[in-house]
Amino acid sequence: MRGKWIFVAFAAALGIMAAYFRFHLFTIISSLVYLIWLIYKHNWQLKLFLICAFTTCLFAVWFQWVDEHNGSTLRGTEKKLSGTIKSIPKVDGDRLTLILQLPSKEKLQLSYRIKTEQEKNQLQQQLQVGMDCKLWGTLSTPEEARNFMAFDYRKYLYNKQIHWIFTPDSLKSAQCQPSSSLKYSLQKWRSAELLYIKNHFPGNTVGFVQALIFGERNEIHQAVEDNFQQFGLIHLLAISGSHVVLIVAVTFYTLVRIGVTRERTFLLLFIALPFYMVIAGGTPSVARACLAAMVVMIAIQFRMKFLPLDVLSIVFLIMVSIDPYYITDIGFQLSFLVSLFLILSSATIISAYNSYWKQLVAVTMIAQICALPLILNYNFEISVLSLPLNFIYVPLMSVIILPLSIISFIASHLYEPLASIPIMVLSSILDYSDLLLEQTEKVSAFTLIFGKPSRGLFLIYYVAIIYFCITWENKNQKASLQKGVAFLLLVSSYHWVSPFLLNEGKVTMIDVGQGDSILIELPYRKAVYLIDTGGVISFSKEDWQKRKNPFEVGEDIITPLLKAKGIRTIDKLILTHGDLDHIGGTEAVIQNFKVKEILVSTVDFANSKNEEERALHTLIEKKKITLKAVKKGDSWRIGRFVFYVVGPSGKEDNKNDRSIVLYTALGGKRWLFTGDLEEKGERNLLEQYPNIKADVLKIGHHGSLTSTSKSFVRQVNPNVALISVGKNNRFGHPHPKVIELLEKQHIMIFRTDENGAICYKFNGNKGTFKWLLP
Repeated sequence: MRGKWIFVAFAAALGIMAAYFRFHLFTIISSLVYLIWLIYKHNWQLKLFLICAFTTCLFAVWFQWVDEHNGSTLRGTEKKLSGTIKSIPKVDGDRLTLILQLPSKEKLQLSYRIKTEQEKNQLQQQLQVGMDCKLWGTLSTPEEARNFMAFDYRKYLYNKQIHWIFTPDSLKSAQCQPSSSLKYSLQKWRSAELLYIKNHFPGNTVGFVQALIFGERNEIHQAVEDNFQQFGLIHLLAISGSHVVLIVAVTFYTLVRIGVTRERTFLLLFIALPFYMVIAGGTPSVARACLAAMVVMIAIQFRMKFLPLDVLSIVFLIMVSIDPYYITDIGFQLSFLVSLFLILSSATIISAYNSYWKQLVAVTMIAQICALPLILNYNFEISVLSLPLNFIYVPLMSVIILPLSIISFIASHLYEPLASIPIMVLSSILDYSDLLLEQTEKVSAFTLIFGKPSRGLFLIYYVAIIYFCITWENKNQKASLQKGVAFLLLVSSYHWVSPFLLNEGKVTMIDVGQGDSILIELPYRKAVYLIDTGGVISFSKEDWQKRKNPFEVGEDIITPLLKAKGIRTIDKLILTHGDLDHIGGTEAVIQNFKVKEILVSTVDFANSKNEEERALHTLIEKKKITLKAVKKGDSWRIGRFVFYVVGPSGKEDNKNDRSIVLYTALGGKRWLFTGDLEEKGERNLLEQYPNIKADVLKIGHHGSLTSTSKSFVRQVNPNVALISVGKNNRFGHPHPKVIELLEKQHIMIFRTDENGAICYKFNGNKGTFKWLLP
């Protein structure tokens, strides 16, 4: 089987994917094609074919069995629960989270809102992994994705075999008792060491030392982590093969030098690696690196001949045998994919360069290119500076920052003053490192938004990448390499321009909770309009309550959605009025996208009494965005599409009635977007336009009783009503009487609290509505 384990691993992956996608025809055909290719490639030898065919079926059955048994024994009505704290408690501002394991072995995601600073300090000091707790609280199902192409938290927890979020009424150390079991000793020690680093290292070094030694990134400043993410450097903050190799090599050398035999050293390292796997956080990249080291040790000890590709394949099989859901984890995917490409290219591409720096460039290029489709699938954008920055930061992190972190950590335990010099050097280097990324981040032109690739395009990307690597191997034919580069550029170029090739348009009511945000995309991406940006009312918090990355509608909902769609420019950002639930996400939109023009009502934006409006005006001026006040009678045309401003007139004395009201025809339907227009504003609109009709009406003011009068609904006579409203909102929107009125008029109602995001996709004068939630 030497050199053939990769075929078995690929067969296992196909089996799992077939079961994961419910045996979709494409996955079945792919598996059959692979098996046919396999027997053809190996001259019709049946042994490998039968092994791979059996492996495909075995892992398909294995995943299906695990998935069928991935359920909950709880009903959801339980109030009192007993369980063991399975993960190290994490405190972020006033929020504490941990994994609670019940006696039945079922896991719950516990989330508790801390009430006082004193309580926070007590919980941080006394609550530990391994404690047995008896708690009263409420079970709730995890939130599923409420917007198209958004992160699905319910699915994420499902893949970790967690089905409930438990919110305790209170959480006191008296409710939890320490366990005498040794099962959680390593995690307790890990928790103690993380706290030690936090208390003994400078603030800018804490997150890095914790991440590089213990695999914990919680203390890295959010801005620093965002920069590493944006520039494709985040893999450097994860414990990987290079970390394990360094630790194993140093330990091996030290033990041998002090007189321990090589055989006993191998045994000690083999025993120690599983413990280090736990200490380092047990992430997929850590597990892969540690298991690979253990497989190599076994091979050396028993004089077995394994190729690097065999080792990687065996580790893959071990991990998906333990937990087939690993295959859905982005860390697992990137770790194995990059390792696979680097191993395959090491013998022909990387080894062909004699210079260390040339080899580093080759390794960096291969790693970046092979990870490109996955990065676009999850992050929707890349930075053109990712390659040169990796060229700088890979040796910086591997050769300087990682060793300094380990030396500082060990020295601080041996004799704390001894650690002062390496800690000082580490702190200075990290200061300059953070400054470089901070200054680079200001140049947004280097970030390219491609959008989420379709599954078909995703596969074509990898066909192009494999072809590129094959042509790169053939160094004697420069023309061949040029073809490989050209093919890869062609695929990425198509991805870049693909939105401009689609003849369909879309109107999407984004689920922003208790707020408004509507996205209009015209066919062939002739224009993109965003009506309002949602927002949440924020209350002042004390320093101890502030979270590392607080939720913000513009940054966490609208920006990812627009990027997933490949939107780079917003032609018109229409802010109907100045309420925070309509303009709260504007700053994030302006910072992340090129906005050509912002339309506001006739109110003097700069001198508004509304603090949010004044702050926004300052940012708009700073960004040099065209700001235009519009009122009734204004309009604009783009091709065959005409947008009319039918309100306000400029004489309204109510802020909601000063909302910009838009009227247009899209996809064979007449649309009326009303902002927060109330009854008085509706009467004024009917007086100005007595014959106005609309097929689709955006209900004003989230379905409040102060809007949507009977006379207005009868006159407009819509077929469809759209209501943007937050789930379980404290205002009681939409009002039951409004719903009753619409139902009596036989109007189809779509509401974001029940349906999630709602999209009307049209081509010419025909279109269909679709929504995310049943």
